[in-house]
Amino acid sequence: MITNLLPGRITAVLIGILLFFISVDSVSAHVPFFSNSENNTPSNAFTIKDIQISKVIYQRLGEGPNSSWIKFDGKQEQVLHLEVGLPNISALYSYRPDILLYINRSSSPSYLAKDDLDLVLSISTAGVSSLKDFYEPFTKTNSWILAERSFLLPEDGTYYLESYNQNSYFGKLWVAIGREERFGASEIANLPFTIKKVKEFHSEGMFSVSNEPQPRSFIKEIGRLHIITIVFLFVGVFGFRDYGETSFKENLTTRLRNIFLR
Repeated sequence: MITNLLPGRITAVLIGILLFFISVDSVSAHVPFFSNSENNTPSNAFTIKDIQISKVIYQRLGEGPNSSWIKFDGKQEQVLHLEVGLPNISALYSYRPDILLYINRSSSPSYLAKDDLDLVLSISTAGVSSLKDFYEPFTKTNSWILAERSFLLPEDGTYYLESYNQNSYFGKLWVAIGREERFGASEIANLPFTIKKVKEFHSEGMFSVSNEPQPRSFIKEIGRLHIITIVFLFVGVFGFRDYGETSFKENLTTRLRNIFLR
């Protein structure tokens, strides 16, 4: 009997995995990241991969001259798509950070200072008088866009993007990089917690989201698991024990309901 069930269960597992990856492809939004206060020097820059994949890095800059750094590897004539925005918060309406792009042409010392880098692009938002409204439907948050640029990287190398606050008061902003919208499995698993943090970042409280790494809680550890994968595998193994005339989509819906409402 077990032998007879095994091929069907293996098939169902494969269907569950296939369905999971179909669901991943259907998610379209910037992949969200949060930089920390430690990312305030080039040596401790927040590192990202593949600048073609759409991602947004939420940053906070302290009072007085203050920076947040992002690091990535680029190729000559590769297009860097940049958007700079502010959460739609009344206290930030006049906030105008500078965005500076550098390349490291040095011999990669163990400690990188700003003077070790060569400036290749400067985006000043000081003269921006009108803000473009932007609504992000995935997280249901509102922002203002300060700048949008597409820039050809001049050469192969390691690049450093600095968000610089020359004002005397605290502020927060986001930097979006890339246009190809694609989520990986780990981002999918963490979405409920990430969306919560994004909404908090866009709230009126200036310090609403801590800039420091938080200790892991039990709930967050669960969120780090590939919950969606597990659910689909669970349904695949235990939810398709017989096959009738019902369509696959209706069968899946029925099985999910039956499993979780038992």
